[in-house]
Amino acid sequence: MTVGLFEVTPNAPSVVPAEVFFSIDLRHPDNAVVDRIDAEIRQIIEKMRGPCSVEIKQIQHAPSLDFDPGIRALIAKVADEIGVAHQDIYSAAGHDARQLHYVCPAGMIFVPCRNGVSHHPAEWSDPDDLAAGTRVLADTIWILASQP
Repeated sequence: MTVGLFEVTPNAPSVVPAEVFFSIDLRHPDNAVVDRIDAEIRQIIEKMRGPCSVEIKQIQHAPSLDFDPGIRALIAKVADEIGVAHQDIYSAAGHDARQLHYVCPAGMIFVPCRNGVSHHPAEWSDPDDLAAGTRVLADTIWILASQP
């Protein structure tokens, strides 16, 4: 769960806010866990709101999915063959591959970011890691394109 947006009005020290707006991005590989936590958050908000009015809007719902096991296995095999360390990770990222998943086999390749920071101005990846990820991608695409 990430609170990625938080706006307080007025935004001043020692002043009780008149309004607070925030977002919650809730992700988990098990959709039932997401639904349960969503329900719990709603119950907590209702219980703790006191005399305040509250509006909850769900602006997006993207159920968890598993990428094609054949594509994932091929990516791992290519990485092994060229000596690139790898691990299978869960990602709830909303990249193009998520949309492609609904029409064709898809997968994603991630490269390490310094201190695990991504989607932030401080994001930085070692050029050697980027080159290795590109090589895994290129070799995977070559194998897929060469199949009858």
